[in-house]
Amino acid sequence: MSTQREANESPETAGSSSATSRTAALRLALQLCLPGKVSASLPGVGDVVFRPRVLDWVGGVAAWVGGKPAGEAVAIACAGHEGLLVFESRLAVGLVNGILGFGMPSFAGPLSRIERGVLEGVLATLLAQCGFVPGIKLRASTAETTPDEMLVVAISVELREEVGQAWLIASEAFLESAWANRASGASESAPWLEFAATTVAESDIASAQSGDRVVFDEIVATGQIAAWPVRVFQGERVFQARWLADGRVVAEEGLSGAATQEAATRDDRRVRVRSARPTAPQGSTVEVRAGVYCPALDPRVRPRLVVPRREPVLLRLGDHPWARGEFSEFEGSLAVTITRKLAG
Repeated sequence: MSTQREANESPETAGSSSATSRTAALRLALQLCLPGKVSASLPGVGDVVFRPRVLDWVGGVAAWVGGKPAGEAVAIACAGHEGLLVFESRLAVGLVNGILGFGMPSFAGPLSRIERGVLEGVLATLLAQCGFVPGIKLRASTAETTPDEMLVVAISVELREEVGQAWLIASEAFLESAWANRASGASESAPWLEFAATTVAESDIASAQSGDRVVFDEIVATGQIAAWPVRVFQGERVFQARWLADGRVVAEEGLSGAATQEAATRDDRRVRVRSARPTAPQGSTVEVRAGVYCPALDPRVRPRLVVPRREPVLLRLGDHPWARGEFSEFEGSLAVTITRKLAG
């Protein structure tokens, strides 16, 4: 169980550099703005489905083995920044075979020079269909990469009822440039940032009034911990994250050391309503979710997710808004004082 002293000793960036924190913020925002699924169609291949996920380098090491790309690599560039798109060997051969009228391979070796030309043509078609042309261009030579300075977009590729893997290895600058240069049409989104969820007796919910406090026993008060473990919801997708004192919301893996260890102690975040009135006998329960709606992320601009901690808190019963509140404290623990119960 996390103690008050442990929380006070956790530094804001938990031993990570400000650059690491900035990268983690970009990675989370890109992940939220990326669609969960992208579909394209290729002659001879049929429908190809892509499911992208943005990782830090540690999470994307499968793309790089023994200092070399783990498959067929194609160099790409955007606004003067280079990146590398790596296809799992069997996936690369499967894409080429589809264009040439063959089935998925039982064995995948290196592509010939002609086959690589076909793969590059497939890639150019896919980039155009996904709205990244003319922003992203293919390069003739393999890009020079420095893996520890890169982010990785891991892409699950569904092809002919089989699943393969591809990885985009690129710098922050490349990803931001590609984001800015892609085709328009993506809509804004307002993710839900949640810092607590639990079950509470329905009798406590029914009797709660303005001025009562919802107390989060497992989370220290706002002024005493710099990085909160939170979950960010975007539709049906959920991302583990950290909410920093300055309002930045960053991907969980972007922080290490003490913050990561401390986060593991905070999975069970009990919530109860504290009131001056006697508590009714406990009967059935309901899930209470506490958090804030994030500002809308405009996918057409440099993505960052910043949510000031002074924002009003929303308490929800499941997915239904129940009450508004503001951050407060009770015996060293984080609490939310109810300011207004919502109709319905």
